[in-house]
Amino acid sequence: MYFNDSSYSYDSLIKTASILGTFIVAATTSVTGNASLGVLSIGVLLVVALVFLVLQHDPAAASETAA
Repeated sequence: MYFNDSSYSYDSLIKTASILGTFIVAATTSVTGNASLGVLSIGVLLVVALVFLVLQHDPAAASETAA
């Protein structure tokens, strides 16, 4: 079976995210004793990801202004 580099790295990212997400929910639920807070921890990660996404600069826009 043939895997190109982009599909392999994307597949690894999905597997890592599923393991990391499960671990964060389990750890938060274990520490707090509340399953709702465990699920809420994923929401916190999504907000952090949104902040990083908003702070990214568009390289296409930068090349257009330089030309």
